[in-house]
Amino acid sequence: MNLLDSIAKTLRLCVILSVAIAVIGLMAGYTGSPYGEGLTWLAVLILILSPFAGVVAATISLAYGKDRKWAAFGVLLIIVSLIGMAVALIQ
Repeated sequence: MNLLDSIAKTLRLCVILSVAIAVIGLMAGYTGSPYGEGLTWLAVLILILSPFAGVVAATISLAYGKDRKWAAFGVLLIIVSLIGMAVALIQ
């Protein structure tokens, strides 16, 4: 699979999934369901994490393409991002 195609498909999937969950959450909220707000926040979280998913998809695509230098850079970027997320959650 092409590098740009894998990134585009991943980001497109994240947006479609987020919109679908947001619509379900908003509909549930209007009907008085206690899950409506949680689903809406989940949709926002998916949108926030979609660039990270794009980096993961790019790294996997680079690894399959045997581009070791850039795949290693992608792994380093993932590690730094995960450390940043962990520090943000701890504080």
